[in-house]
Amino acid sequence: MTASIDPARDFMLRNSRTLDHRGFEFHFEDASGDTVLAALGAYRNPDGGFGYALEADLRTSASQPIFWEVGLAVLAGVGATGHPWETKTCDLFQTAAEVSGRVHPILASALLAPRANHWELKGWAPNTRNPTAGLVGYLSAFAVEHPWLDRAAAWLWERIDSGSIDDVHELAGVNTFLLLVPDRSRAEATGDSVMA
Repeated sequence: MTASIDPARDFMLRNSRTLDHRGFEFHFEDASGDTVLAALGAYRNPDGGFGYALEADLRTSASQPIFWEVGLAVLAGVGATGHPWETKTCDLFQTAAEVSGRVHPILASALLAPRANHWELKGWAPNTRNPTAGLVGYLSAFAVEHPWLDRAAAWLWERIDSGSIDDVHELAGVNTFLLLVPDRSRAEATGDSVMA
């Protein structure tokens, strides 16, 4: 017996944002991925970044790195490989990243807007791999080439090899990185140790 998705559809109609609703239609009702991209485009800023509470606990309209991770996940979910937004991501992070390539989850502009209590500049573990790991993973899957991406990937390999992961969000990002980076033999060997 096949379960009906009607309750899920009803929940989405009552509670979801347009982007989430379009994603549901794409994944479960054979809608075009173009409708998802159109909804995602509403979150873009003139600088090419994503804002407007794309991560719903952070209400700022300003572009934020964590929003880019959400945006890239949406692009990956609809198979939008080669989309021009992907390269624009790297251009933004070239200026926002630390010398190592690490990108902090939020920028100071986020503090000017309402947000959940955990969204603070000081509230992150030093050298957290969140969201850099997810960003590099998705961009690697899209076969993007960029100097920032190379630096960030090298930093991630070093950090993953040398440190434990205690935060579930960081673990999710590292998992995305290991699933999508091109060096499959290294990723699989590293994944075995990370997940052990």
